[in-house]
Amino acid sequence: TILLTPLSSKIECARRRPWQRYNVTRRGLPCTAAFACTDYKVQGRTLERVALELRGTKTTNVRGEGIPSQCDPYSLYVQLSRSRSLEGIMLLSKVRERDII
Repeated sequence: TILLTPLSSKIECARRRPWQRYNVTRRGLPCTAAFACTDYKVQGRTLERVALELRGTKTTNVRGEGIPSQCDPYSLYVQLSRSRSLEGIMLLSKVRERDII
């Protein structure tokens, strides 16, 4: 979860007559439209840039204890091999050994 806090920006608008001015304050969340694809969806494609989340995001209840899911080696291969170059790979979080089978 990422907390987004609203930002304000002030814009000065001039009208046709120089002595008429309007000040507008815009308040909104600092985000842009984006999309995500599963590793299954991008198989066979090559992308310029990829942002990867390799951590397990789901938990399985085993004997009353929440065990995080892991990234299987096939999924890991597909995710890491979609970018044209190493510079095109961005990891969203630090990869821990326990996240990979």
